[in-house]
Amino acid sequence: MEHCNTILSQVLRVFPRHEFEQVRRAVLPKVHRRAVSVWTQFVVMMTGQLTGRDSLRGIMATFSPQLHKLYHLGLDSFSRSSLARASEGTPRSSLRKCFRRFWPVVRPSLHPGKSSTSRTEARSICLTPR
Repeated sequence: MEHCNTILSQVLRVFPRHEFEQVRRAVLPKVHRRAVSVWTQFVVMMTGQLTGRDSLRGIMATFSPQLHKLYHLGLDSFSRSSLARASEGTPRSSLRKCFRRFWPVVRPSLHPGKSSTSRTEARSICLTPR
């Protein structure tokens, strides 16, 4: 059988897992997470952003055909409610710090020819009821 990498696994190569874990330990408060791991939450939410999903239900629909293969990406099993609990329990300020610490690591592989001082715009979707 021929081996091929998914687009998602190729995107995740930009975010080295061991460096992600180092930054997470340095920035995010140490709490017991019953819901999902920070890595799983990050990958799932990033996939939601990349696929243009605007709800947790839509994100779950993206992953549902391949739920049994998530371990290849280093993901734990998750449900919509566990993602909601994880998102609710993670302070935005900690996520912002994590982004700022991790951006210098990721940026060179995203824009190899640009200077590191150029401005970056980040948009996010709101997954909580208003």
